[in-house]
Amino acid sequence: KRPYITLTGPIEMADGIGKQVVELAETLLDENFSINILAHHVNKVDVPSRILSLLRLKNKQLGKIVIAEESLWDHGTELAPRKLPTTTQPDQIRIAYSMLESTLIPPEWVMQLNLYYDAVAVPDSFLVETYIKSGVQIPIFEIPLGVDLQKFLKTPLKKERNPVMVFANFSSALDRKNQLLLVQAFAKALGNVEDAVLQINSRGGDEEIRDEIINEIIRSNCSNIRFTEFKLRKDAYIKLFQSVDCYVSLSKGEGFSIQPREAMALGIPAIVTDNTGQTTICKSNLVKTVKSAILEPARYFGSPIPCGYRFNCDLDEAAAAIKDVYENLWTVFTKCCTGKNLGSSLRLLK
Repeated sequence: KRPYITLTGPIEMADGIGKQVVELAETLLDENFSINILAHHVNKVDVPSRILSLLRLKNKQLGKIVIAEESLWDHGTELAPRKLPTTTQPDQIRIAYSMLESTLIPPEWVMQLNLYYDAVAVPDSFLVETYIKSGVQIPIFEIPLGVDLQKFLKTPLKKERNPVMVFANFSSALDRKNQLLLVQAFAKALGNVEDAVLQINSRGGDEEIRDEIINEIIRSNCSNIRFTEFKLRKDAYIKLFQSVDCYVSLSKGEGFSIQPREAMALGIPAIVTDNTGQTTICKSNLVKTVKSAILEPARYFGSPIPCGYRFNCDLDEAAAAIKDVYENLWTVFTKCCTGKNLGSSLRLLK
């Protein structure tokens, strides 16, 4: 029997894009939709049992509605989507859920959207203009990314800081994530301070960037900056997050930015650069904002393909934000937002 909805994309619960198919599938199953999943990559760790059951189904027919939750095209591969054998069809609606972290998308993405899809949904308003400027002609809808924050929201809110204040970043080691500048800013603000530490844990990424981060930590000669590289299961990830006093995202570009929202769901203050998808978080006035207006040319995942610009921040301003949180913000934060007020405020973005 032909399913009503087909979802396509990778499955990797320790990764942002890898969770999207699973979390959308769970929602659709709760609403009793007939669905199947056509995944090109599957890591079964932390995948719910009913999703694993779906993956075992032999029915590979495309549904009446196809939703692609994946990167549209990768450099060096064929233009045609992985699971779509033809261009758009009159008996089918195809929707791409898509995002990129810069001011333009590759021409290959534009061509694929216009040929193979009926509509595209993007998670933040800045991307609507980005896709239009890039040449996308099909309808574009802004639909914020569905993120499962239930375990974060059920965790007791953080009420006091650790004796040694923990600043953290848990992004992949990528130039866009800007951990190198984070190390420099923390060293400038709180290098070798006894009651503060910076914990960076990367779940993977670019080996060259990873090496640059480690070398910068060595050059800084700061004993209170730590770098680890582990892909954590969900329970360990949440437990690690609970140890944090302030989450820092100095990213140069985000499609949606999940981790600052996870921090807010736990009642943890966050420092966030004001650009791309993170601008929506900054508008909530629930985070410490760092101005981010230094334009840097963006390339498509190491290829020569230009993708407009990304946005960096000033080292001194990032250091000042870290110092401000260390000296003042936790006290102000807990005095102004306690108990139910804190919980309701932080959970606005769920």
